[in-house]
Amino acid sequence: MKNKTKILILLAAGMLVSRRLQAAYDDLGVSARAVGMGNAFTAVADDAYDIYYNPAGLATLDRAELVTTYAQFYPGLTDSSNLSNSFFGYAQPIDEGRQGTLGLGYNRFALNGFYQESSIYASYGREIDTQGLLPGHLYGGLTLKYLDRSLSGLGTLASSPLGPTGIANTGSVDPVLNQTTRTNFDMDMGLLYRPLANWDFGFASQHIFEPNIAFDPAQGETLARDYKFGAAYRTPFTTLTGEYDIIQEPTMTMGEIISLGAEKWFPTLAHGTFGLRGGLSEGSLSFRQISMGLSYRIFKMQFDYGFELPLSGISMSAYGTQRFGMSFRFGESPEEHASYGEALLENTGELAQVGTPKFKFQEGRLLRFEQDAVANFVKQAHDDAEQGKFALALDRINQAISLSPKDLVLSETQARLAVVANVYPELKDFGSSDVNASLYVGIIHFLSGDDKKALKHVNYAIKLSPNDQKLKDMLKAMKALSGELPQKPTPVQPSVQEAPTPAPAAPKAAQAETPKDQYLQGALSLMEVNLDLKQYDKVIAMGEGVVKIDPTNALAYLRMGAAYYALKEYPKAQWAFRKSHEYETNPDSLKKIEAALDALRNLVAAQKRGKLKKVKKASVSPQEIENLYQAGVTFYAEGRLKEAENVFQKLLNVAPDYVPAQRALQRVRAEESQAGGLQ
Repeated sequence: MKNKTKILILLAAGMLVSRRLQAAYDDLGVSARAVGMGNAFTAVADDAYDIYYNPAGLATLDRAELVTTYAQFYPGLTDSSNLSNSFFGYAQPIDEGRQGTLGLGYNRFALNGFYQESSIYASYGREIDTQGLLPGHLYGGLTLKYLDRSLSGLGTLASSPLGPTGIANTGSVDPVLNQTTRTNFDMDMGLLYRPLANWDFGFASQHIFEPNIAFDPAQGETLARDYKFGAAYRTPFTTLTGEYDIIQEPTMTMGEIISLGAEKWFPTLAHGTFGLRGGLSEGSLSFRQISMGLSYRIFKMQFDYGFELPLSGISMSAYGTQRFGMSFRFGESPEEHASYGEALLENTGELAQVGTPKFKFQEGRLLRFEQDAVANFVKQAHDDAEQGKFALALDRINQAISLSPKDLVLSETQARLAVVANVYPELKDFGSSDVNASLYVGIIHFLSGDDKKALKHVNYAIKLSPNDQKLKDMLKAMKALSGELPQKPTPVQPSVQEAPTPAPAAPKAAQAETPKDQYLQGALSLMEVNLDLKQYDKVIAMGEGVVKIDPTNALAYLRMGAAYYALKEYPKAQWAFRKSHEYETNPDSLKKIEAALDALRNLVAAQKRGKLKKVKKASVSPQEIENLYQAGVTFYAEGRLKEAENVFQKLLNVAPDYVPAQRALQRVRAEESQAGGLQ
């Protein structure tokens, strides 16, 4: 009797549970996010669930994504039936999506282990070249499916079916229940058209092959073809969507469903992004249903919850369908990667470990003090120090302290400037003298609090001019303030980040520097200073001299590349960065150079086409705004404040009224300010 009840449940499930649960392989949805919008997802199609909803949307993905969901249908059913659904999907863009995107998925629907349907998906989506016949972008996709449905736990019901009188007939075999497994091949297809930045139109058709899914092949149970038409309107972090579906009814006639959905994301810089959504569906056979959902996105993880409640066709003792989902995105998005490379190019000092460290007051504490007198004095001190006028810089800081005597950062700056100004009130010729260039770099590092680098550079200046007593006095004073014990100056062979990698230790007799070594290190110091002084022609000329003597000097090529970029000679910059990448050995440096090369590739291509113009972008899609914002959030979460600042500023350049980016930029700059007075 128990098994008989199960079969009755199976045969009547479509009438008892939901309008969407009509027969085998019905469109129940798989994404908690899509379910929360009434499954009106055909035109939204922007994640790995496109494998199920609209494979054309896979072409819009910019990185690999793994998704999974679990749903329990109507746990309040009076017969205690356990109806559940599980889905797993993975999407992998090929060549960052330029060659389309592949998708693999698995979907399983089960009733208490008594009946189950499983589907295996293989999808592909890519952009379709319309040869300029259509404005915007057109995407297409296909999904091949392997379908498997089965019955289990039938006991004697198959071998002893009930006769017309209700009495078991042990001498016959039930023609349907005797066949407990059925497999088929099927296919879905989809299109996604984006004519304007804010509009998407989608079309999908399921069950293209219309397979016969009956357990008994002699009987016909065709899986009818469904059609879906959708439209979506987007603004940053907001989506309104609608869909019209033509599907097969349980009566084997064609019916319809109209669905409306809305989604709103609430991004934050430090606490992730929260999502809220809702939907309403109505169709033939008195079908009506409401849905809602929540999401939380943090870093590369996203958690979704969706809830559906029918308004007709089911006992109110049922609690609706609850669906839980999780997704994970792999690697950096193109926006993150491009923004990182652009940030490095714009901040050549960071890229080439040049551009001597600046007073953080200039962008940090100015925000705190705004336009007051302290800020003005600090800015003047910064400018004076950059020009080598250390006594004058000290005087400016003294005046700032008189207005803010309890500021500990100002006090530390004052102490360091006093040490320098006592020995070198003013330093000249640091743009032309290798000794003074090394000393200048060391002093600026000292003022920035980086004592280790400061001592290295001053030690090297002493090596170049061993009889200069003022250099020795400077080194001694720096060590006294930094807390280091006096020690004999040792020659400095900076790493590739500052100068060529030191050679392995050799016997003392072989450690003496040759004139060639001294020239190379002196030229690298001059390149560093002149790059900071924006004397780009000098940097290039010195770099050419260095690579003639040492053709494998990665740092020289790197600084030449930074100078070429500043002069907007992008092909030459690309050549120099490639050479630097060829000879660089430091993994962190290689990553930076690769990001800069990727950013340069687009600049070079645009320059060759003669289309490189400094104009404000006329329009930017909501998805681009969202991606840029998320790239900034990622940089912020990783502690890369400079890159985050660059991304948010770039976003505001194209969307100046976008409030979340304005707030994020203020927050990033405030945190840079709170980090201290000097970098």
